[in-house]
Amino acid sequence: MKILFRIAGGARASNELGTGHIFRAINLSKMLKNHEIMFAIQDYGGIKEICKKMQILNTKFLSINNSIKEDYEETLKIIIKNDIDIVIVDKINTKKSYLKKLQSKIFTVYITDLIDYEFPANLVINGFVGLKNEIIKNKFN
Repeated sequence: MKILFRIAGGARASNELGTGHIFRAINLSKMLKNHEIMFAIQDYGGIKEICKKMQILNTKFLSINNSIKEDYEETLKIIIKNDIDIVIVDKINTKKSYLKKLQSKIFTVYITDLIDYEFPANLVINGFVGLKNEIIKNKFN
């Protein structure tokens, strides 16, 4: 199976994104080592160096100033060109309209850090540390 991690992060102070989403995706990708993994990354500072140090090779770095529509189109091109089966989105402030468009084209997993889990994706994983493990359906089923 071909899996695309669509992530964003970095050290630029004006964005305050940090690297947590990046490291979570890298660690998860190592657990999925029997699959073909690719990363589509918005680098807000220092992520290229992290990928190089951790030997994350199959990466595509995306523009950081794209509109939602441009971001979606750029991601969809990667999905189609690489015949991706699943996209895992782990980036803060992901718009629901973006996820809904992705989900209409491909099996979409969204990882959130918020208590909110009402996102239009095939699977929503809530990484919020304070929650107990449970399986529930959101309003998008």
